[in-house]
Amino acid sequence: MLSVLKRKILILKHYHRISLSGHIQLTQLNTTKRSTHPFQWLEPLHGNCKWNQTIKEAKQAVGYSTTNLSLRWILNDDLSILKNKIDKSQHPLLKNIKFLLKTEESAVHIWGLIILLLSGAAGHKEICTDSSGGVLHSQRNLAEITQLILKSQIIHFNLLNLQKTTRAGQDVESYKDFLVGNKIALLFGDLLLGGSVLELSQLRNQEIVGLIMAGIRNIADGEFLGIRDEQNYPLPWRAQSSNGSYDVRTPIDADCSIEPLNIAEVRGNAELEWELRNVLNGGSLLGNACKSAMILAKHNTDVQNEAYLFGKHFHLAWQSSIDLMTFMPTNNVEDPPCFSLVSAPVLYHLENDPSLCDEIEKGKENVENVNYEKVRNIILRGPGLIKTEQLYRKHQEAVLNCLSKFKNNDARNALKNMILCLNKRCE
Repeated sequence: MLSVLKRKILILKHYHRISLSGHIQLTQLNTTKRSTHPFQWLEPLHGNCKWNQTIKEAKQAVGYSTTNLSLRWILNDDLSILKNKIDKSQHPLLKNIKFLLKTEESAVHIWGLIILLLSGAAGHKEICTDSSGGVLHSQRNLAEITQLILKSQIIHFNLLNLQKTTRAGQDVESYKDFLVGNKIALLFGDLLLGGSVLELSQLRNQEIVGLIMAGIRNIADGEFLGIRDEQNYPLPWRAQSSNGSYDVRTPIDADCSIEPLNIAEVRGNAELEWELRNVLNGGSLLGNACKSAMILAKHNTDVQNEAYLFGKHFHLAWQSSIDLMTFMPTNNVEDPPCFSLVSAPVLYHLENDPSLCDEIEKGKENVENVNYEKVRNIILRGPGLIKTEQLYRKHQEAVLNCLSKFKNNDARNALKNMILCLNKRCE
Protein backbone atom coordinates (compact mmCIF):
# COMPACT_ATOMS: atom_id res chain seq x y z
CA MET A 1 0.00 0.00 0.00
CA LEU A 2 2.71 2.49 1.03
CA SER A 3 4.89 1.68 -1.99
CA VAL A 4 1.93 2.36 -4.31
CA LEU A 5 1.38 5.76 -2.69
CA LYS A 6 5.07 6.62 -3.00
CA ARG A 7 4.97 5.78 -6.71
CA LYS A 8 1.92 8.03 -7.13
CA ILE A 9 3.77 10.89 -5.45
CA LEU A 10 6.77 10.48 -7.76
CA ILE A 11 4.52 10.29 -10.85
CA LEU A 12 2.61 13.37 -9.72
CA LYS A 13 5.77 15.43 -9.18
CA HIS A 14 7.20 14.26 -12.52
CA TYR A 15 3.92 15.23 -14.23
CA HIS A 16 4.13 18.71 -12.75
CA ARG A 17 7.73 19.16 -13.87
CA ILE A 18 6.77 18.22 -17.44
CA SER A 19 3.81 20.60 -17.36
CA LEU A 20 5.81 23.46 -15.90
CA SER A 21 8.62 23.15 -18.43
CA GLY A 22 6.15 23.25 -21.31
CA HIS A 23 3.32 25.59 -20.48
CA ILE A 24 2.65 26.54 -16.90
CA GLN A 25 5.07 29.44 -16.57
CA LEU A 26 2.72 32.36 -16.67
CA THR A 27 3.92 35.67 -15.39
CA GLN A 28 6.18 37.99 -17.39
CA LEU A 29 8.63 40.41 -15.86
CA ASN A 30 6.77 43.26 -17.55
CA THR A 31 3.26 42.35 -16.41
CA THR A 32 0.32 44.54 -17.28
CA LYS A 33 -2.50 45.29 -14.87
CA ARG A 34 -4.86 42.53 -15.86
CA SER A 35 -5.98 39.36 -14.17
CA THR A 36 -5.69 36.32 -16.39
CA HIS A 37 -4.12 33.68 -14.19
CA PRO A 38 -6.36 30.73 -13.23
CA PHE A 39 -6.55 31.67 -9.55
CA GLN A 40 -8.06 35.13 -9.94
CA TRP A 41 -10.79 34.10 -7.47
CA LEU A 42 -8.23 34.05 -4.65
CA GLU A 43 -8.27 37.81 -4.32
CA PRO A 44 -9.25 38.85 -0.77
CA LEU A 45 -12.23 41.05 -0.04
CA HIS A 46 -10.43 44.06 1.38
CA GLY A 47 -12.69 46.62 3.04
CA ASN A 48 -15.80 44.41 3.03
CA CYS A 49 -16.84 44.61 6.69
CA LYS A 50 -19.91 42.42 6.14
CA TRP A 51 -17.79 39.65 4.64
CA ASN A 52 -15.16 39.86 7.38
CA GLN A 53 -17.84 39.62 10.06
CA THR A 54 -19.42 36.64 8.28
CA ILE A 55 -16.08 34.81 8.19
CA LYS A 56 -15.45 35.57 11.86
CA GLU A 57 -18.81 34.05 12.80
CA ALA A 58 -18.18 31.05 10.54
CA LYS A 59 -14.89 30.30 12.28
CA GLN A 60 -16.67 30.38 15.63
CA ALA A 61 -19.16 27.81 14.32
CA VAL A 62 -16.40 25.22 13.88
CA GLY A 63 -14.35 26.41 16.85
CA TYR A 64 -11.14 26.55 14.89
CA SER A 65 -9.07 29.17 13.09
CA THR A 66 -8.26 27.93 9.60
CA THR A 67 -5.31 30.33 9.38
CA ASN A 68 -3.52 28.07 11.86
CA LEU A 69 -3.97 24.96 9.72
CA SER A 70 -0.72 25.46 7.79
CA LEU A 71 1.31 26.93 10.63
CA ARG A 72 3.58 23.92 11.03
CA TRP A 73 4.31 23.99 7.29
CA ILE A 74 5.19 27.69 7.41
CA LEU A 75 7.65 26.91 10.21
CA ASN A 76 9.14 23.96 8.33
CA ASP A 77 12.95 24.35 8.18
CA ASP A 78 13.20 23.44 4.48
CA LEU A 79 10.57 26.00 3.49
CA SER A 80 12.18 28.69 5.63
CA ILE A 81 15.53 28.15 3.91
CA LEU A 82 13.95 28.35 0.44
CA LYS A 83 12.00 31.47 1.38
CA ASN A 84 15.22 33.17 2.51
CA LYS A 85 16.87 32.31 -0.81
CA ILE A 86 13.92 33.74 -2.75
CA ASP A 87 14.29 36.89 -0.63
CA LYS A 88 17.87 37.26 -1.83
CA SER A 89 16.92 36.77 -5.49
CA GLN A 90 14.18 39.46 -5.30
CA HIS A 91 11.89 37.08 -7.22
CA PRO A 92 8.39 38.61 -7.76
CA LEU A 93 6.86 35.36 -6.51
CA LEU A 94 7.91 36.37 -2.99
CA LYS A 95 4.95 38.75 -2.76
CA ASN A 96 2.55 35.93 -3.69
CA ILE A 97 4.11 33.56 -1.17
CA LYS A 98 3.68 36.08 1.63
CA PHE A 99 0.06 36.55 0.54
CA LEU A 100 -0.61 32.81 0.54
CA LEU A 101 0.92 32.18 3.93
CA LYS A 102 -0.30 35.21 5.85
CA THR A 103 -3.43 36.77 4.33
CA GLU A 104 -6.39 35.60 6.38
CA GLU A 105 -8.99 36.87 3.90
CA SER A 106 -7.74 34.88 0.93
CA ALA A 107 -9.79 32.04 -0.53
CA VAL A 108 -6.93 29.66 0.30
CA HIS A 109 -8.01 29.87 3.94
CA ILE A 110 -11.70 30.08 3.02
CA TRP A 111 -11.48 26.67 1.35
CA GLY A 112 -10.38 25.04 4.58
CA LEU A 113 -13.17 26.82 6.41
CA ILE A 114 -15.77 25.64 3.86
CA ILE A 115 -14.69 22.01 4.28
CA LEU A 116 -14.86 22.25 8.07
CA LEU A 117 -18.26 23.96 8.01
CA LEU A 118 -19.73 21.40 5.62
CA SER A 119 -18.35 18.63 7.83
CA GLY A 120 -20.04 20.22 10.82
CA ALA A 121 -23.30 20.66 8.91
CA ALA A 122 -23.39 17.00 7.86
CA GLY A 123 -22.35 15.62 11.24
CA HIS A 124 -20.89 12.13 11.53
CA LYS A 125 -21.80 8.63 12.60
CA GLU A 126 -21.64 7.77 16.29
CA ILE A 127 -19.01 5.15 15.54
CA CYS A 128 -16.63 7.99 14.58
CA THR A 129 -15.11 9.01 17.91
CA ASP A 130 -12.11 11.16 16.93
CA SER A 131 -14.06 14.43 16.84
CA SER A 132 -13.88 17.88 18.37
CA GLY A 133 -16.37 20.68 17.86
CA GLY A 134 -18.54 18.41 15.72
CA VAL A 135 -15.75 17.84 13.18
CA LEU A 136 -13.54 14.76 12.89
CA HIS A 137 -9.79 15.15 13.30
CA SER A 138 -9.37 13.46 9.91
CA GLN A 139 -11.65 16.10 8.36
CA ARG A 140 -9.49 18.84 9.86
CA ASN A 141 -6.46 17.13 8.34
CA LEU A 142 -8.25 17.03 4.99
CA ALA A 143 -8.94 20.78 5.18
CA GLU A 144 -5.24 21.40 5.85
CA ILE A 145 -4.19 19.10 3.00
CA THR A 146 -6.51 20.88 0.55
CA GLN A 147 -5.13 24.28 1.52
CA LEU A 148 -1.54 23.09 1.07
CA ILE A 149 -2.29 21.59 -2.34
CA LEU A 150 -3.92 24.83 -3.43
CA LYS A 151 -0.92 26.86 -2.26
CA SER A 152 1.50 24.58 -4.11
CA GLN A 153 -0.51 24.96 -7.33
CA ILE A 154 -0.55 28.75 -7.07
CA ILE A 155 3.21 28.87 -6.52
CA HIS A 156 3.80 26.64 -9.55
CA PHE A 157 1.47 28.68 -11.75
CA ASN A 158 3.27 31.92 -10.87
CA LEU A 159 6.73 30.95 -12.09
CA LEU A 160 8.24 33.56 -14.42
CA ASN A 161 8.47 32.73 -18.11
CA LEU A 162 12.13 33.44 -18.83
CA GLN A 163 12.36 32.04 -22.35
CA LYS A 164 15.00 34.09 -24.16
CA THR A 165 12.76 34.38 -27.21
CA THR A 166 10.18 36.39 -25.24
CA ARG A 167 10.41 39.89 -23.83
CA ALA A 168 10.50 38.43 -20.34
CA GLY A 169 13.83 36.79 -21.12
CA GLN A 170 15.51 39.80 -22.72
CA ASP A 171 16.44 41.51 -19.48
CA VAL A 172 19.93 40.02 -19.45
CA GLU A 173 21.00 41.63 -16.18
CA SER A 174 18.35 39.97 -14.06
CA TYR A 175 17.86 36.81 -16.15
CA LYS A 176 20.21 34.59 -14.14
CA ASP A 177 18.97 35.98 -10.85
CA PHE A 178 15.34 35.28 -11.70
CA LEU A 179 16.25 31.87 -13.13
CA VAL A 180 17.65 30.86 -9.73
CA GLY A 181 14.52 32.27 -8.12
CA ASN A 182 12.37 30.15 -10.45
CA LYS A 183 14.19 26.98 -9.43
CA ILE A 184 13.80 27.77 -5.75
CA ALA A 185 10.12 28.63 -6.23
CA LEU A 186 9.59 25.32 -8.02
CA LEU A 187 11.16 23.49 -5.09
CA PHE A 188 8.99 25.52 -2.70
CA GLY A 189 5.83 24.38 -4.48
CA ASP A 190 7.08 20.80 -4.75
CA LEU A 191 7.76 20.65 -1.02
CA LEU A 192 4.23 21.79 -0.23
CA LEU A 193 2.73 19.42 -2.80
CA GLY A 194 4.82 16.43 -1.78
CA GLY A 195 4.18 17.06 1.91
CA SER A 196 0.44 17.41 1.37
CA VAL A 197 0.27 14.16 -0.61
CA LEU A 198 2.18 12.35 2.14
CA GLU A 199 -0.32 13.73 4.65
CA LEU A 200 -3.10 12.56 2.34
CA SER A 201 -1.75 9.02 2.47
CA GLN A 202 -2.05 9.09 6.27
CA LEU A 203 -5.84 9.19 5.88
CA ARG A 204 -5.49 5.61 4.59
CA ASN A 205 -8.37 5.86 2.14
CA GLN A 206 -7.64 5.02 -1.48
CA GLU A 207 -10.92 6.55 -2.73
CA ILE A 208 -10.07 9.92 -1.19
CA VAL A 209 -6.56 9.79 -2.67
CA GLY A 210 -8.14 9.25 -6.09
CA LEU A 211 -10.57 12.14 -5.63
CA ILE A 212 -7.93 14.66 -4.56
CA MET A 213 -5.54 13.52 -7.31
CA ALA A 214 -8.34 14.01 -9.86
CA GLY A 215 -8.76 17.59 -8.63
CA ILE A 216 -5.02 18.24 -9.05
CA ARG A 217 -5.07 16.69 -12.52
CA ASN A 218 -7.97 18.92 -13.57
CA ILE A 219 -6.09 22.06 -12.50
CA ALA A 220 -3.17 21.01 -14.69
CA ASP A 221 -5.51 20.11 -17.57
CA GLY A 222 -7.09 23.56 -17.34
CA GLU A 223 -3.78 25.09 -18.41
CA PHE A 224 -3.91 23.24 -21.73
CA LEU A 225 -7.48 24.19 -22.55
CA GLY A 226 -8.21 26.31 -25.60
CA ILE A 227 -6.17 28.99 -27.35
CA ARG A 228 -3.17 30.57 -25.58
CA ASP A 229 -0.77 33.39 -26.30
CA GLU A 230 3.00 32.85 -26.12
CA GLN A 231 2.92 33.52 -22.36
CA ASN A 232 0.16 30.89 -21.90
CA TYR A 233 -2.54 33.43 -21.06
CA PRO A 234 -5.95 32.05 -22.13
CA LEU A 235 -7.98 33.39 -25.04
CA PRO A 236 -11.64 32.53 -25.71
CA TRP A 237 -12.84 30.29 -28.50
CA ARG A 238 -14.80 31.93 -31.30
CA ALA A 239 -18.56 31.64 -30.84
CA GLN A 240 -20.10 28.95 -33.01
CA SER A 241 -23.49 29.03 -34.68
CA SER A 242 -25.99 26.86 -32.84
CA ASN A 243 -29.59 25.76 -33.13
CA GLY A 244 -29.90 26.23 -29.39
CA SER A 245 -29.39 22.60 -28.38
CA TYR A 246 -26.17 21.25 -26.88
CA ASP A 247 -26.33 17.52 -26.29
CA VAL A 248 -23.52 17.47 -23.78
CA ARG A 249 -23.44 16.73 -20.08
CA THR A 250 -21.92 19.82 -18.53
CA PRO A 251 -19.22 19.53 -15.84
CA ILE A 252 -21.66 20.95 -13.33
CA ASP A 253 -24.30 18.28 -13.86
CA ALA A 254 -21.95 15.33 -13.60
CA ASP A 255 -22.04 13.17 -10.50
CA CYS A 256 -18.80 11.39 -11.36
CA SER A 257 -15.90 13.36 -9.94
CA ILE A 258 -12.92 11.26 -11.06
CA GLU A 259 -13.27 10.83 -14.83
CA PRO A 260 -11.73 13.53 -17.07
CA LEU A 261 -14.24 16.18 -18.16
CA ASN A 262 -15.62 16.27 -21.70
CA ILE A 263 -14.48 19.38 -23.58
CA ALA A 264 -15.41 18.42 -27.14
CA GLU A 265 -18.74 20.26 -27.34
CA VAL A 266 -18.29 23.36 -25.19
CA ARG A 267 -16.39 25.44 -27.72
CA GLY A 268 -18.08 28.74 -28.43
CA ASN A 269 -20.90 28.25 -25.91
CA ALA A 270 -20.31 30.96 -23.32
CA GLU A 271 -21.81 29.29 -20.26
CA LEU A 272 -20.46 25.80 -20.92
CA GLU A 273 -16.98 27.12 -21.74
CA TRP A 274 -16.91 29.30 -18.62
CA GLU A 275 -18.12 26.45 -16.40
CA LEU A 276 -15.57 24.04 -17.82
CA ARG A 277 -12.65 26.44 -17.38
CA ASN A 278 -13.56 27.19 -13.78
CA VAL A 279 -14.43 23.64 -12.79
CA LEU A 280 -10.98 22.63 -14.01
CA ASN A 281 -9.26 25.57 -12.31
CA GLY A 282 -10.46 24.84 -8.77
CA GLY A 283 -14.10 23.79 -8.71
CA SER A 284 -13.23 20.13 -9.13
CA LEU A 285 -10.68 20.14 -6.30
CA LEU A 286 -13.03 21.89 -3.85
CA GLY A 287 -15.92 19.62 -4.83
CA ASN A 288 -13.81 16.49 -4.41
CA ALA A 289 -12.47 17.71 -1.06
CA CYS A 290 -16.03 18.29 0.20
CA LYS A 291 -17.02 14.82 -1.00
CA SER A 292 -13.96 13.33 0.70
CA ALA A 293 -15.00 14.93 3.99
CA MET A 294 -18.31 13.07 3.75
CA ILE A 295 -16.51 9.80 3.02
CA LEU A 296 -14.44 10.24 6.18
CA ALA A 297 -17.66 10.66 8.19
CA LYS A 298 -19.07 7.49 6.56
CA HIS A 299 -22.05 9.20 4.91
CA ASN A 300 -23.93 7.49 2.07
CA THR A 301 -23.43 8.13 -1.63
CA ASP A 302 -26.30 10.64 -1.89
CA VAL A 303 -24.76 12.87 0.79
CA GLN A 304 -21.33 12.54 -0.83
CA ASN A 305 -22.69 13.66 -4.21
CA GLU A 306 -24.51 16.63 -2.65
CA ALA A 307 -21.24 17.68 -0.99
CA TYR A 308 -19.41 17.35 -4.31
CA LEU A 309 -21.93 19.53 -6.13
CA PHE A 310 -22.00 22.01 -3.25
CA GLY A 311 -18.23 22.54 -3.53
CA LYS A 312 -18.36 23.00 -7.31
CA HIS A 313 -21.28 25.42 -7.23
CA PHE A 314 -19.76 27.41 -4.37
CA HIS A 315 -16.57 27.87 -6.36
CA LEU A 316 -18.49 28.92 -9.47
CA ALA A 317 -20.65 31.36 -7.50
CA TRP A 318 -17.46 32.86 -6.04
CA GLN A 319 -15.83 33.17 -9.47
CA SER A 320 -18.89 34.62 -11.18
CA SER A 321 -19.17 37.30 -8.48
CA ILE A 322 -15.51 38.24 -9.06
CA ASP A 323 -16.02 38.34 -12.84
CA LEU A 324 -18.91 40.73 -12.26
CA MET A 325 -16.99 42.89 -9.79
CA THR A 326 -14.18 43.56 -12.26
CA PHE A 327 -16.63 45.43 -14.48
CA MET A 328 -18.38 47.33 -11.71
CA PRO A 329 -17.93 51.14 -11.42
CA THR A 330 -14.96 52.19 -9.28
CA ASN A 331 -13.73 55.42 -7.72
CA ASN A 332 -10.28 54.79 -9.18
CA VAL A 333 -10.92 55.88 -12.78
CA GLU A 334 -7.24 55.86 -13.75
CA ASP A 335 -6.70 52.27 -12.59
CA PRO A 336 -9.92 50.24 -13.11
CA PRO A 337 -10.07 46.60 -11.94
CA CYS A 338 -8.31 44.18 -14.28
CA PHE A 339 -10.28 41.46 -16.05
CA SER A 340 -9.67 38.19 -17.84
CA LEU A 341 -10.37 37.65 -21.52
CA VAL A 342 -12.13 34.40 -20.56
CA SER A 343 -14.26 35.90 -17.78
CA ALA A 344 -18.03 35.42 -17.97
CA PRO A 345 -18.94 38.95 -19.22
CA VAL A 346 -16.45 38.66 -22.09
CA LEU A 347 -17.63 35.19 -23.13
CA TYR A 348 -21.29 36.17 -22.98
CA HIS A 349 -20.65 39.27 -25.09
CA LEU A 350 -18.73 37.27 -27.69
CA GLU A 351 -21.67 34.88 -27.97
CA ASN A 352 -23.92 37.86 -28.74
CA ASP A 353 -21.39 39.90 -30.76
CA PRO A 354 -18.66 37.72 -32.39
CA SER A 355 -17.11 40.80 -34.04
CA LEU A 356 -15.29 41.53 -30.76
CA CYS A 357 -13.17 38.45 -31.51
CA ASP A 358 -11.25 40.53 -34.05
CA GLU A 359 -9.90 42.73 -31.25
CA ILE A 360 -9.27 39.83 -28.86
CA GLU A 361 -7.44 37.76 -31.48
CA LYS A 362 -4.78 40.45 -31.60
CA GLY A 363 -3.60 38.79 -28.40
CA LYS A 364 -2.64 35.49 -30.03
CA GLU A 365 1.00 36.53 -29.99
CA ASN A 366 0.74 38.46 -26.73
CA VAL A 367 -2.40 39.50 -24.83
CA GLU A 368 -0.79 42.91 -24.24
CA ASN A 369 -1.66 43.66 -27.88
CA VAL A 370 -5.36 43.73 -26.95
CA ASN A 371 -6.89 47.14 -26.24
CA TYR A 372 -8.41 46.29 -22.85
CA GLU A 373 -10.06 49.67 -22.39
CA LYS A 374 -11.84 49.30 -25.73
CA VAL A 375 -12.99 45.79 -24.83
CA ARG A 376 -14.22 46.96 -21.42
CA ASN A 377 -16.29 49.80 -22.90
CA ILE A 378 -17.87 47.50 -25.49
CA ILE A 379 -18.80 44.90 -22.85
CA LEU A 380 -20.30 47.53 -20.54
CA ARG A 381 -22.75 48.40 -23.33
CA GLY A 382 -23.66 44.77 -24.06
CA PRO A 383 -25.63 41.96 -22.36
CA GLY A 384 -22.60 40.32 -20.70
CA LEU A 385 -23.03 41.84 -17.23
CA ILE A 386 -26.73 41.00 -16.96
CA LYS A 387 -26.09 37.41 -18.03
CA THR A 388 -23.17 37.12 -15.59
CA GLU A 389 -25.41 38.25 -12.74
CA GLN A 390 -27.93 35.60 -13.80
CA LEU A 391 -25.10 33.07 -13.82
CA TYR A 392 -24.20 34.02 -10.27
CA ARG A 393 -27.83 33.68 -9.16
CA LYS A 394 -27.98 30.24 -10.77
CA HIS A 395 -25.01 28.93 -8.81
CA GLN A 396 -26.06 30.69 -5.61
CA GLU A 397 -29.43 28.94 -5.83
CA ALA A 398 -27.70 25.61 -6.49
CA VAL A 399 -25.53 26.07 -3.37
CA LEU A 400 -28.57 26.88 -1.23
CA ASN A 401 -30.39 23.86 -2.66
CA CYS A 402 -27.49 21.58 -1.70
CA LEU A 403 -27.33 23.10 1.79
CA SER A 404 -31.03 22.39 2.33
CA LYS A 405 -30.17 18.66 2.31
CA PHE A 406 -27.97 19.04 5.41
CA LYS A 407 -28.81 19.52 9.08
CA ASN A 408 -30.08 22.92 10.20
CA ASN A 409 -27.31 23.98 12.58
CA ASP A 410 -24.80 26.78 13.11
CA ALA A 411 -22.36 25.37 10.55
CA ARG A 412 -25.00 25.21 7.81
CA ASN A 413 -26.22 28.71 8.64
CA ALA A 414 -22.64 29.99 8.43
CA LEU A 415 -22.26 28.54 4.93
CA LYS A 416 -25.60 30.04 3.93
CA ASN A 417 -24.49 33.46 5.19
CA MET A 418 -21.24 33.18 3.23
CA ILE A 419 -22.93 32.48 -0.11
CA LEU A 420 -25.51 35.22 0.49
CA CYS A 421 -22.74 37.65 1.45
CA LEU A 422 -21.09 37.09 -1.93
CA ASN A 423 -24.14 38.78 -3.41
CA LYS A 424 -23.27 41.99 -1.54
CA ARG A 425 -20.02 42.16 -3.50
CA CYS A 426 -21.98 42.42 -6.74
CA GLU A 427 -24.22 45.30 -5.62
